[in-house]
Amino acid sequence: EEYFLEITTTDNVVNRIAVDLIGKDNNKFVGSTAGRSFTVSINFKSTEQIAVDAVVEDWDEQGEWKGEVAVGD
Repeated sequence: EEYFLEITTTDNVVNRIAVDLIGKDNNKFVGSTAGRSFTVSINFKSTEQIAVDAVVEDWDEQGEWKGEVAVGD
């Protein structure tokens, strides 16, 4: 896998999950990711409260990001 998401629990257990990129045609994305933005959907199943922190940074190369970071219920 090329991309991973790391989730760290409150007791410092790190879970590393492979992220598969899917194109608008619902097929596995093949090609360059340069100049593209990503929407990552994360579904948690828990009986405990879930808190999420996100760091948003500017592009460090040419490009523009018009997304948002939000935490839903």
